[in-house]
Amino acid sequence: IYWECVEKRGNDGKLLPEMILVCNALRNDLIHPNEYIRGCTLRLCTKLREKEILQPLIPSIVANLEHRHSYVRKNAVLAIFAIYKLFPDLIPDAPNTLIKFIQNESDLATKRNTFVSLFNIAQQHAIQYMNTVLDQIPTMGEGFQLVVLELARTLCRTHPQEKSKYIKCIITLMESASDAVLFECANTLVAVSNAPTAVKAAANCYTQLLRSQADHNIRLVILERLAGLKEKHLNVLQDVVIDILKVLQYPNPETQQKAISLVLDLVTSRTVEEVLLSLKKELLKPLIQKNQKQILVKAVHQCAVRFPEISSSVVETLIDLMPTSTVETANDIFLFAREIVEIVPSLRVTVLQNLLSNFDEIQEPLTYCRVLWLLGHCVETEEEVMSVFDKIRNSVGTLPFVPVGVDKNKLAEENVIENKATSSAKKETSSTNSKAVLPDGTYQTQSAIMYQSPQQNLVSFRNFITIGGEHFISSALASCLTKLVLKLHQIGINKSVYNQFRAKCMLILVSILRFATCETNYSSSNKNQKSSHHHTAKNANIIGAIDSTEPSESSTSSSKKAHKYAMDQGTQERISFCLRVINEEDNEALVNAFVQQSKQSLQNFYKNLHAQQKAKALEAQKDGESSRTHKVQIDETIKFRQLKARGYLSQLDIEDEEFSDVKRATGKNKGEENSFEKRINRVVQLTGISDSIYAEAFVLVNQYDIILEFLVVNRTKETVQNLTIELQTVGDIKVCERPQSYTLGPGQSKQIKTSVKVSSTEMGSISGAITYDTSPSQDDRNCVCLNDIQINVLDYIYPSTECSEEEYLEMWSEYEWENKLIICSSKIFELNELIDTICKFMNMSCLTSKAIDSNSSFLSVNLYAKTVFGESALMNVSVYKQGSQITGDARVRSKTQGMAIALGNQFVSSMDTIK
Repeated sequence: IYWECVEKRGNDGKLLPEMILVCNALRNDLIHPNEYIRGCTLRLCTKLREKEILQPLIPSIVANLEHRHSYVRKNAVLAIFAIYKLFPDLIPDAPNTLIKFIQNESDLATKRNTFVSLFNIAQQHAIQYMNTVLDQIPTMGEGFQLVVLELARTLCRTHPQEKSKYIKCIITLMESASDAVLFECANTLVAVSNAPTAVKAAANCYTQLLRSQADHNIRLVILERLAGLKEKHLNVLQDVVIDILKVLQYPNPETQQKAISLVLDLVTSRTVEEVLLSLKKELLKPLIQKNQKQILVKAVHQCAVRFPEISSSVVETLIDLMPTSTVETANDIFLFAREIVEIVPSLRVTVLQNLLSNFDEIQEPLTYCRVLWLLGHCVETEEEVMSVFDKIRNSVGTLPFVPVGVDKNKLAEENVIENKATSSAKKETSSTNSKAVLPDGTYQTQSAIMYQSPQQNLVSFRNFITIGGEHFISSALASCLTKLVLKLHQIGINKSVYNQFRAKCMLILVSILRFATCETNYSSSNKNQKSSHHHTAKNANIIGAIDSTEPSESSTSSSKKAHKYAMDQGTQERISFCLRVINEEDNEALVNAFVQQSKQSLQNFYKNLHAQQKAKALEAQKDGESSRTHKVQIDETIKFRQLKARGYLSQLDIEDEEFSDVKRATGKNKGEENSFEKRINRVVQLTGISDSIYAEAFVLVNQYDIILEFLVVNRTKETVQNLTIELQTVGDIKVCERPQSYTLGPGQSKQIKTSVKVSSTEMGSISGAITYDTSPSQDDRNCVCLNDIQINVLDYIYPSTECSEEEYLEMWSEYEWENKLIICSSKIFELNELIDTICKFMNMSCLTSKAIDSNSSFLSVNLYAKTVFGESALMNVSVYKQGSQITGDARVRSKTQGMAIALGNQFVSSMDTIK
């Protein structure tokens, strides 16, 4: 380390005289009997940049290639490679020396270093050696195989006529036991060939790694690669969809979400049954997480809607999960049941029966409301109406909830009932006896009495309104009962039966109103009764809840108190309106609003929803077709594959050329042809043309990293020494490696690479300066300041439609950072065109349909995007026409302040171009 860092030149730029002694010391270390000292000295030689020091050491370095220890030989190869790269004239025969050495070398690590050296300094020798050992490559080490894959990728591009030979070698390496080799094999196959056989082999390799890898980050990377293959090779990936689904057995929400999203794009009518079977198995696992269950339910929903013919196999499974699921998951199941009834009317009876069988087990008030709505919507026959009413009647329990008054005879009857309940509770107690050993060695019997709460008293609806005060359920119940009465009236049953049914429904609603609007709430018993039945009430709270509506004589005068849970006015008005509708069943307008218009509105909703989905698919297809405009020069050579000798073409060659022909014909390779144009657009000029040092940087964003490629040109007539680029960062970015110092002659240029790590989408910039020396006797260093490199937030976000309306609204309410922006445009005159322009500028997707009436002058849409870090960016745009100008505002919301500010700045700069 000392010899590497010590200053080796004087102020005049010449080598110090004492370096002759250093050179002698290094030569002695190169012939030292200790192999570790030899190896360390050889590694030092790879870092030396002084030609005068290296020249006397060349014979000793080359002689170390014949050392007995592999550690010395391995470092000797690296030293020869480094010296030849800097000063080829010092070892002119290095390629021949290395090719002879590698043929006789047995150590895999040393052979790998030699092959890498040949690959970089004499590629023809590396190709020659690789062709001689193609059959032996699978038996060589992991490091050597990775280098072979890198060389094969290069050769397939530079020598396409020999592509089939190298592809066979790559496919052979897929049998390697190394996961790194398998991953690189798949990447190389996809990069060098578009043949279906090669792509299928790469896809199988990716799925094999999905099953074998335990790291979730690696699985995410592999799923990203599979998603990239989907765009060009959809038909090939459809055969491995079941293998991708096996990722679901690993409990990681992000991995499962990405895998399911990929599977839903690949599922076909041929594989949908197996996909649904796998999803059902995951749903029925006992230890499934809540968020995982929600993801699976949404996936089943989408599959069932796309393929309605197989939806009957999952209806029962999903509805059975509703009572035990969270509110969010139960809501997804409700949306599935509601949509499937509209799409497949034949499943209406199945849905209704499963809802009734699980009705008594529902524990969440919101789920209870949704099920009531669905029951009222699905019933059509008299038997179904009666079945639903019986379930509701059992859930409501004994009526009325709050009696107006109780006399002594009534109190006596209640006491008898209460005593019977107590005695029945005692019968349900059980005792257990056990023997204990006392300190003196004798035995003593211990008794324990266990009490079991009577399950028949657990009434769902009564619990919700008497204990929880959830009166909004009463509104849902009123709507459901009203629909039952009106549908029964339309069926046309016996008048007396209909009147009895209507009276029972009205009695339930009136009892709810009287309970909710009662000014006092009477306690069920006096203090002595409360203390004597404390144990019973503790184990069966529902008994106390029911009895609390029956006031005793001893407590009516002293325990009056205000109602604990008052009903809101809106719910009271809703129940009163339902009572009016039931009472006026001949009013066609009211009946039509409750039955016909409600059903028609739901049908129109799904009709518009499916139309929007088709419109988005057609729009995406048109965008893809419009981007595939291919221009060909008039004098471009036409190659006829049919005129080639068939003996020289393998199956992979034929498939690859066919795919290339189709790709050129459809213009899908336009992006590859315009890659140079895109690269030019990402170049940032850092200094002026008249500066002594000209510098520019190419900024390449690669997910979490930024690669900076600097081009530095010495515009002076003097030699520039110790030229260094000093970088400083602002924000959540960090320079990973400091650029080295270089020496540039007059007019000489140098490309310097460095990387920057990005940890978030916060605003950031990179600033710096170039420092250098022009004269050894100069005390102060010269400095050229660089322009700032601004980190564009759009490089880290991408448009996404994987967000439902409920998820969007939930995130909108949770995110606290908002940036409100003004919109004013006089160059664009159509609202839809302005929204499309904003989506393009902000790299976002529109979640709201932009289909508006031609006479409409207002439009409000929601935009959504995701970042590479998994964050979400939300934007709501509300615009309206005002003469020949469009005005409005945009509201950006995000989880972090920096992201909201960065998106706002990007929006303002983009809107300046269309004002």
